[in-house]
Amino acid sequence: MVSGLIYFLNADTGYLVGTGENIYKTVVGGRLWSIVQSGTDKWLNSICFTYGNTGYAVGDSGSLVKSVNGGKSWSELSSGVAANLNSVCFTSGEVGYVAGDWGIILKTADAGQSWTVLQSGTDFSLRSVFFPDEVAGYAVGRAGAIQNTIDAGATWTPLDGKENWLNSVFSWMAIPGIQSVMPE
Repeated sequence: MVSGLIYFLNADTGYLVGTGENIYKTVVGGRLWSIVQSGTDKWLNSICFTYGNTGYAVGDSGSLVKSVNGGKSWSELSSGVAANLNSVCFTSGEVGYVAGDWGIILKTADAGQSWTVLQSGTDFSLRSVFFPDEVAGYAVGRAGAIQNTIDAGATWTPLDGKENWLNSVFSWMAIPGIQSVMPE
């Protein structure tokens, strides 16, 4: 599941973070947004929903919140880190990844109940994490950091990103339930 500042479940229902600790929700295709209390007082940076009603948002100072009712309410989870968390991505209802400052990459295999710190191979802040499937993934960030895994995060290999600051990663590979169109 793709994450970011804005996440839409369908053409009508979407969520927005990145304006403080609040989560904004629309049910009319973005024409009107309402505030939903996030359960944290930390700035939120990324939001992602798995299947149906389960969503996650991450933010500053290790903040991590979860909803199991379609974003109506959110509760805090422990990330186990103090670093700012910048991106969240799930490959299934159980398995998810978080990227953050200081090269932090976290993984859960139990729908967010516990998180393991992975060795990312970089100390640069990672701004985005994305897995096009259950084993291959990418994390990108400051100073051209591009980290790649082909074993579900067990090991990460640096790729040459030059010295550009990278803020987002996404793949045009097929994602179940989403039709991708390559730009021309």
